[in-house]
Amino acid sequence: MSTSSLKQFEQDLRNVIGGATKVRPFVCSGSPFEASIFLVGYNPATEMGKDFWSFWSETRGFDKEAWIEEYIRERQTKPLKPGKSFRPTISPTRRNIEGFIKAAFPAAVLETNIFAVASETKPELALTNRDTTPFRYLVRTIRPKVIVAHGKDACEVVSQLETGAHVIAVKHLSRGWSKEAIARLGVEASAAWMA
Repeated sequence: MSTSSLKQFEQDLRNVIGGATKVRPFVCSGSPFEASIFLVGYNPATEMGKDFWSFWSETRGFDKEAWIEEYIRERQTKPLKPGKSFRPTISPTRRNIEGFIKAAFPAAVLETNIFAVASETKPELALTNRDTTPFRYLVRTIRPKVIVAHGKDACEVVSQLETGAHVIAVKHLSRGWSKEAIARLGVEASAAWMA
């Protein structure tokens, strides 16, 4: 994908989500146009202090390595909620996402959510932040070959899309997944991509 295409993508996405923003429409390594697989959840669970655009380059795309470093730093420094005594370095969902991406290789994966605003829990996501426009823009613009939706709400929204993508609907990645099961899911998505 050319630099001019990434510039146009950036302009269009800024029109959808705005400039300096806490909205996180996606995470990927490099150009989102290289992603043939979308991994779709409900909404991001970890709110970030840095905005999405601080990890973006119009020549390289998204800097996931820098984003992961910031994600870990912010999780380590964020105060625990009352009654909590421990927070893992990465969340169970993030651990499973990374396992899925590794198993899906060589297919490139773009992580996204039906809602792009972070909240620790589903009920904490304000109704005003339940906007699927960024997600629908990504699907329409990038046209993934495979969509893996995890969680009831994400599966419901994805089932209503008319994309031509191969859809795999599974339970939420936050719990109940072994490393082996996540690896099998990644391999299944990669096989669908190659088909």
